[in-house]
Amino acid sequence: EGNVQEAIKEVVRLDFTKKICNVIRVVEI
Repeated sequence: EGNVQEAIKEVVRLDFTKKICNVIRVVEI
């Protein structure tokens, strides 16, 4: 179960990073 929790945290972190990248891209345009 610990591994599952770590995997979920990793996915959430990647999704969050993607959203921030999209925001930065919109701001640059």
